[in-house]
Amino acid sequence: MSVLRSNLERVKNVLAGNYTAKAKVSVGYTKESKRHKEGDIWQENGRTWTIKNGIKQNITKLDAARKEIIVPFACPVCKRKLDHEIHTFAWKMEKKCFDCVTVDEGKMRMDGTFEEYSKERYRKNALAWLEEKRVQFNDFINNPESLRVYVTEKGHVEDWYGGLDTEKIKEQFEKEYNEFKDKIDNL
Repeated sequence: MSVLRSNLERVKNVLAGNYTAKAKVSVGYTKESKRHKEGDIWQENGRTWTIKNGIKQNITKLDAARKEIIVPFACPVCKRKLDHEIHTFAWKMEKKCFDCVTVDEGKMRMDGTFEEYSKERYRKNALAWLEEKRVQFNDFINNPESLRVYVTEKGHVEDWYGGLDTEKIKEQFEKEYNEFKDKIDNL
């Protein structure tokens, strides 16, 4: 089939509204294609796919995390546009806009439950911070290279191996960690 004839076939298909029709006839390998509709889930080339809102999308194990961090266009409670950073901050903490958070906290103040709510939030925040420090400390202690290598402001690497007693450091950390955790629990 000549190029001119192929082009004419293509124009004829487009004018007929058949945009996906082939204008060339080829011999050899033909790919088997399946039509998928909205909501279908299938495996292809080692990946899982679906169709959402008419768009083919890859399903990954990070979809749940992505859903948690994406701020919606509007508050699910009052339908207010979340177009300011204060609303974005409130969304990350409470999953609603700042105005709704303010209204809820005002109701708690009127009910007399705000103090307990505030203390519980403070306690959870302090416990999360403390656990983060524990993880950082364990990374520091369990990586002996980090105990002896220091990088200066000029970028020079200095070796500071000085015979640190890591067991004594661990005991001191555990003691201080437990003391701080007890203070938090007794709030």
